[in-house]
Amino acid sequence: MRLLKSNFVVRSSFSLGIFLFGIITLISIYSFYQFGKNHFLLVPLIIGIPALFLFPQTILFLFIGSFYWGHHLYNNNDYFFLDWSHLAFLLLLSSSLSLLLTNKRFQLNYSRLIFNSLFLFFISVIISFLINCSIHKVSDNLVSLSYLANFMLLIIGFLLFSMHFFKSRIDQIINAVIILSIFEMPVVIYQILNLQDLQGLSTIHSLQNVIGTFGGHHSMLANMMTFPLGFSAYKSMNANTIKKRCFFGVLACVFLYAIIYSGSRSNLIGVFGAVLIIFLLKLKLKPIYLISLLFLPVCAYLLFHFSPLHNLLNNSIHSEETSKLDVSTIGRLLIWKNAWHFYWNSSIVCKLFGVGIANFMKIEFPEIILGSKFAGGAHDIFLHVLVETGLIGFVLFIAFYLIIIFKLHKQGRHDNLALAYLFITLSLLLSGITQETLWFQPVFGCLWLYYICLLSLILEKEPAAELPIKGRQID
Repeated sequence: MRLLKSNFVVRSSFSLGIFLFGIITLISIYSFYQFGKNHFLLVPLIIGIPALFLFPQTILFLFIGSFYWGHHLYNNNDYFFLDWSHLAFLLLLSSSLSLLLTNKRFQLNYSRLIFNSLFLFFISVIISFLINCSIHKVSDNLVSLSYLANFMLLIIGFLLFSMHFFKSRIDQIINAVIILSIFEMPVVIYQILNLQDLQGLSTIHSLQNVIGTFGGHHSMLANMMTFPLGFSAYKSMNANTIKKRCFFGVLACVFLYAIIYSGSRSNLIGVFGAVLIIFLLKLKLKPIYLISLLFLPVCAYLLFHFSPLHNLLNNSIHSEETSKLDVSTIGRLLIWKNAWHFYWNSSIVCKLFGVGIANFMKIEFPEIILGSKFAGGAHDIFLHVLVETGLIGFVLFIAFYLIIIFKLHKQGRHDNLALAYLFITLSLLLSGITQETLWFQPVFGCLWLYYICLLSLILEKEPAAELPIKGRQID
């Protein structure tokens, strides 16, 4: 009984600390918006320093919350950038190292196959950089090195979140993601209500102003809302009462509408494509599954007519500016054509190793695309990886995600959380057909780090008691 009371007191103090820290963080963000002073955002960081040793969960909350603030801490022409997530990750890493110093029992539970594929991809990117660094300016190489540093954070994050300390708090982390996303909704609603074009509410240009707290790109709102959409669906599937099932089902619909109102067609392609794939993977020759599959187009039809989807489609096909495809789509088609032409006509070495990470933006195209002969990205993650890292890097990149999909699908047969993360993974990858979602794109900040950390958290969820003291690697 004393042990139970002690654990209850400790958990209560942790919960109280996290709650108070969350309130202070929200007040700081509100003060930043109200007065426009950056120093208000330093308050959570200053409070977080002594919490390194006292309340590690607070730093975890800070890390998750930092991804909901999309304004760069520093950027240089939108290429070299530092995010609040970088600082929060360093705080989290420091607090974790302090735990290792006080707890000699260090336990890891991760997929060696996924880790090795990620590490091999990292090595290939380094080789690509070394081959190309002599032909680029020093300033360009510094930007490439900053991207390689971000890549290293992926590897560290993958291992960090495989610790039992984090895996044992998986429910708290998922709840934090959902709660933070709920707090995002008033900002989204406020931005929708303040759109200038209220009658043409669903035009592409007007909805691009719905960005939440994620800075300069509307697709970042859609990217981040994909996570709570999947997690809410998981909570609904695992609910033990009808009320909870309906509550989380409604939440999933709210997050889906946030994605729609962001105006990100890339993410909409990803979400609907992922839903279809999941349905086909789970399809069985039973009446209930067949009825569900028939119910899917009905839902899509209702959503199409009672949301901005129909206007988004019409504006994409019959743009007022061009009377045909909209400017954004035409620009993408030109970038794809020129990028593929560049790769196909490059040298053998370039075909194998690419132009080097972060150097796509240095390629001069023969055609003017949206007022410039340069493009910040391929607007296709697969083409972007192919050009920057070459065929070798591209194959390793594809292999990395095929392994992830296979592992999540296998685990998802008995684990709805893995199934939900399979949906999230497919959504982001499919959206990457028309944007650089899971890559080091400044407008998307540290999204890839966020994805990798949550992936490591969800994979291979074995009880820590079954693990050896020095850790265990699982294929």
